[in-house]
Amino acid sequence: MGTGEESAPFRVLVYSEVSVIRAGFAHILSGEPSGATVSQAATWQEVTEQAGTEPDAFLFDLRDRSASDLAPLLQDLGTGIHLNVLVVDAQADARRVREIFASGATGFIDLMAREADVRAAVAHVSSGERYIQPSVAAQIFCDPPAAGPQTRLSERESDVVRLVAQGHTQREIAEKLCISVRTVERHVLHVRCKLNVQSRAELVHYALTTNTLPSQEESR
Repeated sequence: MGTGEESAPFRVLVYSEVSVIRAGFAHILSGEPSGATVSQAATWQEVTEQAGTEPDAFLFDLRDRSASDLAPLLQDLGTGIHLNVLVVDAQADARRVREIFASGATGFIDLMAREADVRAAVAHVSSGERYIQPSVAAQIFCDPPAAGPQTRLSERESDVVRLVAQGHTQREIAEKLCISVRTVERHVLHVRCKLNVQSRAELVHYALTTNTLPSQEESR
């Protein structure tokens, strides 16, 4: 987007051969708070016809394709055309995701991503920033927990775990701790990596079994 148009909506091209997937992402991105201008492509021919408009983000449904197909398809668009590619896929194993990024993707989300993650992904990718859905990153990029004494969390990480276990949203946690939502997401990712847990339920279980949650008297 050009200078002087900071408030202009993102322009997003959504490509999927499945109409309900195209419509679903278009609905998420064109509604509030994103308000993106969304165009759709059902075939690769339609993608090549619209790529010249240089949308801010190109949402590419890569299901049923090899990750290695991405690079030659992007090259097929022609020289001088660069797209910030946000790949959507039903598979999120580490090897495939890494290959997708190596093939030219700027961002990755899975097909079941939350609406907030879809919007965040498009915002980052449109600015040329790499993005990977936090829950996917937690699953595939965490080192396995080291053997030995129970993993220690920092004081701030313990605060975040306690608030998550109490049912607060990430935005509420950010407000309570006077930090950004991005910082909360980063703390949650680090905790999941340290503890080798994936879900909120597992974090709640950890909080209960390690006395991370305050007693009723402390929480009054």
